[in-house]
Amino acid sequence: MFRFTTILLSFFLAHLAKAQDVESFFNSKPFEVGGGSINLANVYYSSFDSPSSREGFSLYASGNVNFSIFGQSAPLSFSYTNRKLNYTQPFNNFSFAPRYKWIATRFGSHSVNYSPYTMAGHRLSGASVALTPGHWKIDLAYGRLKKAVVPDSLGNQQHSATFGRMGMAGGLEYSWDKDRVYGTFSMDKDEVSSLPKNFHSDENTPKQNAAFSLGFVKHLMKKFTLDGEVAYSLLHRDISNTTQLELSKQQFFVYKTNLNYTGNGYGLSIGMEHVDPGYETLGGYFFNNDLQKYLLGGLTTLVNGRLNIDVQAGLEKNNLQNSETNTTSRWVGALNSTFQISKRLNVSGTYSNFTAFTNVRPTTDYEYMDEVDTLNYRQVNQSCGVSATYQMGSQQLPQQLAFNTALQVSGFSGHGSEQNPGSTFLSNTLSYGLNIPDKSLNFAASVSSYTQEYGHGSSKSIGPTLSLGKAVMNKQLKSTLALSYNRARQEEKPASQIYSARWNISFQSSHKKEKTDQWRNNDREKARAEKRQLTADKGYYKEASALTGIDLPEDLSIRKEKTRTVKGETVKTVTDNEKKRYLTERHQFNLSAVFTHRDTPGASTTTFSELTIRMTYAYSF
Repeated sequence: MFRFTTILLSFFLAHLAKAQDVESFFNSKPFEVGGGSINLANVYYSSFDSPSSREGFSLYASGNVNFSIFGQSAPLSFSYTNRKLNYTQPFNNFSFAPRYKWIATRFGSHSVNYSPYTMAGHRLSGASVALTPGHWKIDLAYGRLKKAVVPDSLGNQQHSATFGRMGMAGGLEYSWDKDRVYGTFSMDKDEVSSLPKNFHSDENTPKQNAAFSLGFVKHLMKKFTLDGEVAYSLLHRDISNTTQLELSKQQFFVYKTNLNYTGNGYGLSIGMEHVDPGYETLGGYFFNNDLQKYLLGGLTTLVNGRLNIDVQAGLEKNNLQNSETNTTSRWVGALNSTFQISKRLNVSGTYSNFTAFTNVRPTTDYEYMDEVDTLNYRQVNQSCGVSATYQMGSQQLPQQLAFNTALQVSGFSGHGSEQNPGSTFLSNTLSYGLNIPDKSLNFAASVSSYTQEYGHGSSKSIGPTLSLGKAVMNKQLKSTLALSYNRARQEEKPASQIYSARWNISFQSSHKKEKTDQWRNNDREKARAEKRQLTADKGYYKEASALTGIDLPEDLSIRKEKTRTVKGETVKTVTDNEKKRYLTERHQFNLSAVFTHRDTPGASTTTFSELTIRMTYAYSF
């Protein structure tokens, strides 16, 4: 870490040494706040019919502030909660990102993404730097990828035991015109001593990984683009015993290439990708592996730009090393299309049967979700969807009718669960919206249904939602009331009934004010008084920098010449050089209450009720 900081500081000071940069650097304000936002939330939760595992009161704070230090951008972001969360990625974090010309740095918690095959969007708590001098781009990052999680003696732990993990990654790129060549690397290692030996097991071992990639992008004959990338990953799955490292060593390769052609109103592409079975790096969360595919693609715009079609098709196969019992070779494809049939009617459709990891967010209203929610990954084998919207009414009374349907056929039910023979999920939503602008009133009604079939049975649910919203005080104060009902069935038998009511009120105000900033404050004015001298031939005060001793140009001097006429004679006076700035402040307060009641039939009907009250305040400037 010391070497990393030294290299960063050397680059920074070397560039700063230029005389013209020294002056602009030290003649800027030492510290200034240039805008940002701060969000505070206080959540009260209570369950009435059963004990709750959640805290009764929770506090959340997050925000970002754009600081400027001697004229150089240095944004800061942070998040905090008082809830006790045992995640390998900490929720409480901050990020500080000072920047100077072609030197950009980040400190704290942030995501690092250099290549999908090395450091692929992993969150890192540490430092990173990006240097972009001329045609070059140099990236370097170092920090903690995962913190150690040690279960307590009673086993009351939300997550399993996890080793702490440190990582270093970087990249080097050279670009000219529209072409570029690049290379990336990621070197990550678990800390063996971060977890007591009694928590070591065959399933939980400390790992070490080194991954490298090389790639290029080349434009040919104006309309062709050729790109490619190769990657290599060396993974040791158990480094607890240094004498047996070779036994846990695995090597993986990836290579892919694409050729694209762009015409007038259409485009064509051809490509292939090969990923070795078991491909993995510690710089990413999930990877497709044991996969080889060949693809053809095309996109076009028809009907005067109202119809857009994007299609891909090809061959995909697995079991590349013949190590599995079954081998699958199948035709795959994807289609995305949007069609503006008329000014009022729009239709879109999608279809895909590619093997891919998809981050699925539950369709349940966010009010019912926990404040901090983990990701749910599903491997979707086939998915298709159709949506249509129809604008009705007039400008004085606009209305909208919408319909959405989505079908997913999956062979993997979720992160951390066992693979099942297959499941089908179908969702349908029909909604209607009415807006009365003159009254600042809106009304919405919808009905949704969900059907899921899996290897051991099926479940269904259906229910309506009604909402009414009103705005007053020039739309600064808004209130919304929503009621919903949902009825679920399991194996064709009644499973549960859920009633919910949500009320929300928000107030937002903004005002613009003028602030006057002098180039220097009074304290610095006094400190520099001895360095000022009057230059008679030019008629203005010249100021010398307190740090460099170099005279400042006229437009940066604290006092400038101003003339006025007194009894027919021109008199020179010296006035403060002021700069007008405008600041817009926004305050938003929000209060919401959600009450949910659930009846579950059985030998004896059980009930469950909960109340969640959330108060939030947001300030931006």
